[in-house]
Amino acid sequence: MKKNLPYFAFAAAIFSVIFYQIGVPWLCIIPIALTLLFSAITLVQPDRDHPVSARVAALLAIPLAFTPVLVPWVKSVHYDYMSARRAKVTAPLYAKLDDSVKELQPAVGAYYKKFSVMPDLTGRETMQLALDRAGNPAKLPSMEGIRAPNDPFAKDSSPLRWVAVRDAGVLLVSVGQDGTAEMPLPGVLMDRPPANRLAGFAMTGVDPRMVTYDPTNGALSLGDDPRFIGEKSYEETFKPLFEAWNDADRVSPYRPTIPTYANEPDPNPQSVRDAKGAAELLAKKKYLAALCLASRAMNFRVPQQASWKPEEFDVERTRGYALYHLAAFREAADVLVDYAQVRPNEPYTHYIMGAALYYGGNAEDAKKHLAAASQISATDPIANYAESAYQQIIGNKQPTSLPQPEAPDRQ
Repeated sequence: MKKNLPYFAFAAAIFSVIFYQIGVPWLCIIPIALTLLFSAITLVQPDRDHPVSARVAALLAIPLAFTPVLVPWVKSVHYDYMSARRAKVTAPLYAKLDDSVKELQPAVGAYYKKFSVMPDLTGRETMQLALDRAGNPAKLPSMEGIRAPNDPFAKDSSPLRWVAVRDAGVLLVSVGQDGTAEMPLPGVLMDRPPANRLAGFAMTGVDPRMVTYDPTNGALSLGDDPRFIGEKSYEETFKPLFEAWNDADRVSPYRPTIPTYANEPDPNPQSVRDAKGAAELLAKKKYLAALCLASRAMNFRVPQQASWKPEEFDVERTRGYALYHLAAFREAADVLVDYAQVRPNEPYTHYIMGAALYYGGNAEDAKKHLAAASQISATDPIANYAESAYQQIIGNKQPTSLPQPEAPDRQ
């Protein structure tokens, strides 16, 4: 019996490894205990014919049994070692990135002080359009020698991606250690204040924190690396957007289905869950969060319209209403025009679209949609409001029956 104890110890240790691999590590306690028992007996009272080999076998069985404990620890030590090595390699690159942004900061501040608008670039030197104080598209003033610094992490030394956050500052984004641009950046927001300055970022449908480098996770963390030039820090400026994404994820967590085979029907699509959550947030008047979630729903919605569920049709309406209440009128009108092509007979949608067009500076098209809202259904309560607004606009009067945006940017 004693001569078989080393074999029993190894058999128990192997079961510890098996339980760990199949995902039930709590069961490893049993084979670990048995391995320790058999090994202890062997060490105290080994086989008389082979005392040395018996003790050696018993000692080797113990670390094998403790594999579920040792493997995570070894991985952690290895990760820390590789992270430290990576930090030494990337430190000069991060220093170069910080220095180039710091060098650019006075020029951006001087430009804003002179022209009352943040400089905006696309590509290397191409100027973007902006909105003047009346809300009309206008060419930005000369860049005054400002250019995007080269990205030290880019393989081809291309410039940092650049986007102006209206009057708050300039966001510069490096591709980061993996060399791949992952953080989507919005185009120029078509609406002047009080349109929410973060509406464009919400429209991307991507939480920036999911695709940006987090140094607290170690030097091996991936993602883009943002740098912000403004009176406030990046974290403070984008805090409303981060809070909106927190609200969005509480309502509809990010858990896309992983299919087991190609073209497998998704029993619980992320797009449907997000669309329902966005409608719920809209009803609670959390408009920025509703815009975030509705935009993510559209990112996950399949291209084939024939496969859409009712919620996937309605998500564009939710998105348009959220944009309207964020005072992003032109953006809202664009979204609702697309939705009206699919659902053309909703009086309230035409009413909001008419209001968005009017406040966005397009009174002629606003009259068409207000007229449609008043005529689609004479029994709909919104018809009277739409008719009143229509009559006031054609009489060159300020309409008093159009809804006011409930969440304009008051910063």
